[in-house]
Amino acid sequence: MSKVTFRDLFDAELLQRESDKKKNTQPAVRGDLFIREPLPVDVEAMESAIVCFVSLSCASCIDLLPELGAFAEGYEGDFILVSSGTEEENNDLIRHFQFSFPVLTMSKEERLQKYASSTTPYAYFLEDGYIMNTAVVDSIQELDALIGRVERNEA
Repeated sequence: MSKVTFRDLFDAELLQRESDKKKNTQPAVRGDLFIREPLPVDVEAMESAIVCFVSLSCASCIDLLPELGAFAEGYEGDFILVSSGTEEENNDLIRHFQFSFPVLTMSKEERLQKYASSTTPYAYFLEDGYIMNTAVVDSIQELDALIGRVERNEA
């Protein structure tokens, strides 16, 4: 363990570096432009989009995967899945679940650094590239709530 001196506690340069680190990992909020680091898909050009981050080592994410195809088919905007899987694993997901939407590869470290998203499954609801809503989405009902879609039971 390194020893910290009293002077280090008030070192302006050190404090500034710590402050900069916090700024770089600050989570996105409603009204922010989503593109901190561009994805290979141009979400800014999409009228309405959901970007959903999943980890292939997350049980909730694995449980959500089979339902995403039907959700995306019923969603009027663009759906983009960003997975921790390798390119090969993501191609297997596309084939197995017959996804008609893009599945992008991004490591956990890259996701944390670029999007400050430490929890999965996590989704951003975007309009014209701006964040309208964000949430942890463990179910299709939570994805529906993210976009403000309410299921009505009509008898």
